[in-house]
Amino acid sequence: HIVKPNKEIYVKLFNTFNIKPDECFFIDDNKKNVEIGAILGMQGFTFKYSNNNIDELINNMKQNNIVL
Repeated sequence: HIVKPNKEIYVKLFNTFNIKPDECFFIDDNKKNVEIGAILGMQGFTFKYSNNNIDELINNMKQNNIVL
């Protein structure tokens, strides 16, 4: 019963899957959700399909060593 952008949902993700924030790349269409993830140490990207920023997303992922 926890929803974004509540920090607890991110902490639950880390604990449930035994991962560190810096091992995550978070993509969301809500800038606030990505910002909260960044505060906790996750890299991320705000994707807006309506802006057709897929090339920007791909470039950002490559810059962060995310293998496509």
